[in-house]
Amino acid sequence: MPRLNASLWIDAAPDQVYKTCQAPPAPLLPSGGPRLVIPDPPGLPGSRYLWEFRRLGLSGRLECILTDAEPGRLLRFRGHDGWHMEADLTLQPEKGGTRLHFCMQYRFPVPLRWVVPGGLIRLGVWHGLHQVKVLTEQTPRVHTTDPIVM
Repeated sequence: MPRLNASLWIDAAPDQVYKTCQAPPAPLLPSGGPRLVIPDPPGLPGSRYLWEFRRLGLSGRLECILTDAEPGRLLRFRGHDGWHMEADLTLQPEKGGTRLHFCMQYRFPVPLRWVVPGGLIRLGVWHGLHQVKVLTEQTPRVHTTDPIVM
């Protein structure tokens, strides 16, 4: 199976990055790209994450299941419903922010395997990770050491 690794630094605490990854407040990919739908409560093992796409007259849906979740540290997914995939999102505190590591092994079903080249998958992952960065960094940081003003 092809393997893909990617990593980037985000100027936010691991808990904030985790919240964005478990339930993004906006689409992770540019318009025209796959759309993420989360029909179940996000972030709980067993939650379904659906990627729906329409491109060049083709449409499809790829489903994955959240198999493991450690708040602020790890989200692990497994492909379901017609495709083989295992992916880990690992978060590590680094230099006052968070290093987000993404590792995925995948194999699409036969029709998609002929249409979707590996470069397109890498580009989609790159866009998705950078969107996580943008969405997370737009969220105001919560400082627990700030005084409470009443």
